[in-house]
Amino acid sequence: MNLPETGVRYSIISTVSGKALDLKDFSQEDGTPILTYTSHGGENQHWIFQPLTDAYAGYYNIVSPVSNKGFDLMEGDFNDGIPLIQNSLIGTHNQMWQLVPNDENGFHIKCKGNDWVLDLKGGSSEDFTPVLAYPDNGGANQLWTIVAFSPEAV
Repeated sequence: MNLPETGVRYSIISTVSGKALDLKDFSQEDGTPILTYTSHGGENQHWIFQPLTDAYAGYYNIVSPVSNKGFDLMEGDFNDGIPLIQNSLIGTHNQMWQLVPNDENGFHIKCKGNDWVLDLKGGSSEDFTPVLAYPDNGGANQLWTIVAFSPEAV
């Protein structure tokens, strides 16, 4: 499994549902949920991995080209996982993500802020399923594939 290249747009696909991470309604707003939805190649399903350097080498900001905002975790107390949202990048640890290869041809996408991984809630194959940060439990619903868009598709 190859790590993402700088400047290339990717789709992030759940290995369980085959659905893509999707920026709801092509939103430009901070706090917009990132859900899963049937892959359609739309720009709201494109993600750019921006590598971090120095003390944060090995981590990425994962950014939408629609909004120029990155993955972040919703603030608050959550007993059932923390919702994944987009926010303006301000350098917090909840906006830094590491790709951890798994033997089953996927990645865990791990947050530096709490060491939790992205989790497809309930392993659902329904459109609009929330994506959460949740402790790594080895579940298949926590594995993701990263697929490059061809230049013609961008």
